[in-house]
Amino acid sequence: MNDQPDRHFLELNGQTYRLDYALKEGATPYEIHLAITQTNATAQSLAAEAPVFTNRADIASESVPHGQLDFKTQLPDRSLWSIGSGTLAHKHTVGNMAWGNYMARRGYSLQESLKGARVQGFFAGGEDPLDQRMIIRGYSLFKP
Repeated sequence: MNDQPDRHFLELNGQTYRLDYALKEGATPYEIHLAITQTNATAQSLAAEAPVFTNRADIASESVPHGQLDFKTQLPDRSLWSIGSGTLAHKHTVGNMAWGNYMARRGYSLQESLKGARVQGFFAGGEDPLDQRMIIRGYSLFKP
């Protein structure tokens, strides 16, 4: 959860980026996507290519971790994505954008789209405001 904003930074090519949370050690380098247009396009593509579920129960059952609508599982584990304002975020952010976009494509309200973040926040010990902002961003990217 992003409970300590402005605590983590990355220096890259002479520019300092804020991070949503700390980098994790590992042998594989992070993929870094600096163009916000790529972040937006990736979220929209994930939503557009996802299976269509026609009722809330199926959507809910497939949005659980590792379900067909758990979009972050379709992205590299070690990836950072531009979300604007000099901030890079981990893959869950793009997954949340894809979720918002998926729900908008299926005709659900923004409020309904945000319910999933509230439920996950409950189990994680509190809502992450970034999750909600990214769901809203993904939702707003859909233009019927």
